[in-house]
Amino acid sequence: MTQRQGEWSLVGDGTRQRVRESIVPLARAISAAGLSADALTVGGFLVSLAAALVAASGAWLAAGVVVVVGSLFDLFDGAVARVRGSVSPFGGFLDSTFDRLAEAAVYVGLVVGLLGPAAGAISFPTAFGLDPAETVAVLAAIALAGSLMVSYTRARAQGIGLDAAVGVAPRPERIAIVAVGLILQPFASWALGAALSFIVVLTFVTIAQRVRHVRRLAGGSG
Repeated sequence: MTQRQGEWSLVGDGTRQRVRESIVPLARAISAAGLSADALTVGGFLVSLAAALVAASGAWLAAGVVVVVGSLFDLFDGAVARVRGSVSPFGGFLDSTFDRLAEAAVYVGLVVGLLGPAAGAISFPTAFGLDPAETVAVLAAIALAGSLMVSYTRARAQGIGLDAAVGVAPRPERIAIVAVGLILQPFASWALGAALSFIVVLTFVTIAQRVRHVRRLAGGSG
């Protein structure tokens, strides 16, 4: 773990910057092919919808692969905007909106899949009288709520003129953890439950980090 703006994060700013620099040549090639950043944003959203549908069918490995493909669209839309010189407030708004919708769709797909025919392949500690698949489905719902709140805290901070882009689990990290859990699930029946548990913990830690960070910047609450 590294520190980012005084708060712990899984991926540091230096690593993020190196990734951004490494994809510039490919972003230029994508731009030369005629694809705009907004097209990539919409394309990534559609791929994420496909991932949600695959997850809803219980095809965990395939869903994980499609989630990874969708994340590549998200990786390159901002890079293409920068190399084209087309970074705009609307582009950022569109990207954030479709990112939230895409992530929500994947979690909903997970809940449907966990409550469907693939439920018998899930093993996980149970709680509140639920079976393993139902327990993991509840974790997916909590992870969705936590993920939306992570995004909300940053958006609300921006609304009062502050930057709250801190914390251990912003969207790229959450998507990576979901993808790993899905890909490993056919080989380890507890993997998806473990991944979602990890996301639940990290999202609420991130919310706390952002609240503390904004409180520090704003000078407390009176």
